[in-house]
Amino acid sequence: FLGEEDPKEPRSLASKSPPARLFVLSAGSLANVLIAVFLFSAAFMVPHDVAIEPVIIKEVAPGSPAAAAGVRPGDTLLRLNDREINNTIDLFRSIQLNLGEEITITLRHQDSTVEEVTLVPRWKPPEGEGSIGVLLDVEAARADRTAVRESLPFWKAIPRGVAELVEIFILNFKGIASIFAGTVAAEVVGPVGIVQMTGEAAKVGFAPLLEFAAIISLLLAIFNLVPLPALDG
Repeated sequence: FLGEEDPKEPRSLASKSPPARLFVLSAGSLANVLIAVFLFSAAFMVPHDVAIEPVIIKEVAPGSPAAAAGVRPGDTLLRLNDREINNTIDLFRSIQLNLGEEITITLRHQDSTVEEVTLVPRWKPPEGEGSIGVLLDVEAARADRTAVRESLPFWKAIPRGVAELVEIFILNFKGIASIFAGTVAAEVVGPVGIVQMTGEAAKVGFAPLLEFAAIISLLLAIFNLVPLPALDG
């Protein structure tokens, strides 16, 4: 840019107001965010399969938040806060979004009664327990698994894409916090690893590939805003 450090030049970047300089310097990251919203929205518009499976509790760890709340083996998780739990991915994602915060879980007991319980997912649970302290019955879920074909119109896909971007941002932020807390190990993936992951996403379907590209675009937006030369680009 002309005059990045010299405000004496009238047309220079340094002579502009702080908001104008901020907009110019963050324009690349803003473009990455807009691309991510577009890709997420497109992924929801492309016909794709959504797995529907019961999320059944197999074991509850003694002394865990789930045990203290009254969760029992054989319970089926129906909702977490205002979000319907259709599969294990929905459950894990909702828990990660609410680490350290009180959540309300709607359960259906084996006698068909429905109950709401509250608990707080842990940032750093004992090894092998998980944030709320439950083990899921994977075999039962697989036995009753079905797939629903979904394709949203653009007026629903765009708000869903924006919401997806916000959730992914929060998940990444909490993932970084988990690394500093010692909950998970830090892993760095280079260009070769990204190409391999892209290939795996493409095997699953076009919609997952779009979502993966959107996540990369969002991560580029975040890291390009961090004022560390080593992360630039």
